[in-house]
Amino acid sequence: MKTFVTSIAVLAFATVASAAPIYYDNFNDRTVGDNLSAIGDGWTNVNTPAVEISASGVAGTNGLELEGSGAFFGNAKRSVTTISGSLVEYSAMIFLPAGGKTWMDLGDTTGGVPLFVGEWQFDKFVDHADGNEVSVGFGSLGWFQGMIRYQQMGGAGSMTVHYRDVTDATGVPIGHYTEILTVTGSDLDWDVGSILVGINNSQAGANEGLMDELLLEYPIPQPPATDFTWVADDVGNWANSISWSFAGPLTQGIANNPNHIAIFGDAVSTNTTVVTNAQVTVNRVQFDNVAHSYNIAGHGSVNLAATTTSPGTDPTVSVQGTHQFQAIVRLHNNAVVNVDTGSALSFINLLDLNGNTLTKSGGGTISIRSDFTTGGGTLNITEGTVSGNGTVGGSAVNSGGVISPGNSAAAAGGQVPEPGSLLLLVLGGLLTCWAWGWRS
Repeated sequence: MKTFVTSIAVLAFATVASAAPIYYDNFNDRTVGDNLSAIGDGWTNVNTPAVEISASGVAGTNGLELEGSGAFFGNAKRSVTTISGSLVEYSAMIFLPAGGKTWMDLGDTTGGVPLFVGEWQFDKFVDHADGNEVSVGFGSLGWFQGMIRYQQMGGAGSMTVHYRDVTDATGVPIGHYTEILTVTGSDLDWDVGSILVGINNSQAGANEGLMDELLLEYPIPQPPATDFTWVADDVGNWANSISWSFAGPLTQGIANNPNHIAIFGDAVSTNTTVVTNAQVTVNRVQFDNVAHSYNIAGHGSVNLAATTTSPGTDPTVSVQGTHQFQAIVRLHNNAVVNVDTGSALSFINLLDLNGNTLTKSGGGTISIRSDFTTGGGTLNITEGTVSGNGTVGGSAVNSGGVISPGNSAAAAGGQVPEPGSLLLLVLGGLLTCWAWGWRS
């Protein structure tokens, strides 16, 4: 076998179909060395390389290999029956050899030439339709998972190409798919009842390549993702889909919808800054990391809004650990901030109630370090502590918490009001709070 094959660690990978497959092949029921083209197994070698079975597939057993020599591209294809006018999804694990080029394609069996989607070469993707090079940032040469989604649209088609890196030692995908190419037009039409799928590979002086876990299916439309978990260490862009982990359509890659939950949990290994330079909207922000702090920063804003479902769910922020908003936070509906005992959340920038009620619950602390504009809204403190040296305008209710100004000028005589006080001074003495009841 080839050196680039035998040097790869055994990969553990299992394909789980999300819908009834049109065609699936892991090549495990073949004998190593079989020439599939010669034995009439449905595969053909369009050019000189043979289509044979390799002992080093992604699943740790067999894979499809292109073997041969020459300057022309190796090319393995087979025809698969499909339903005209449907959405199909074609995915496979592909090996990118050092010095090589690899691509998947699919297309029209009658036309004889597959829809040519381009090639992966080192760290870029080349679209051979127009010659454009798109950087895709492969983590390393070796195995990766490619996917093509194709939608027939009555004489025209729409095709998107995606990829994700995998861990060579295990075959486990790294992150979620990244879209690297979108093509639309009448030239993407295929004949009724059939589609051609395959793999191509080229190296200088030799044509060698590997493919495994090939799956062609009619995917079940996925419901929109609702839970988005932050996965980018150190610094990440809110607007970049690779910063999030989620289960849903590939095109829905970031938390930015009144029905979304943004989870900042224990996926990071260091204190992390999340940057948003645009307005984003979510229903819930969940800080759940006591070992490392999140800082939501940038020139944009985080808008908290009720869900669009009926009845709608008001927005919430839950806090475990010590975290902060340096970006503007704006309420579009009544909201609750629940901070666990021993935890803290700081608002460094504008906190705009926008005419709504913000209820502080939980035994922990929120700190207001800058302008706090209620806009006719209300701050309702039911538990824990509100502290800081920011300014507040509007009305507030203390029904069981502690208001602790953050500097000596915040309260008359430098006093920090106790929770049982009837008259409370808040952050600069600009706000008079009326207690609803005495605490024993």
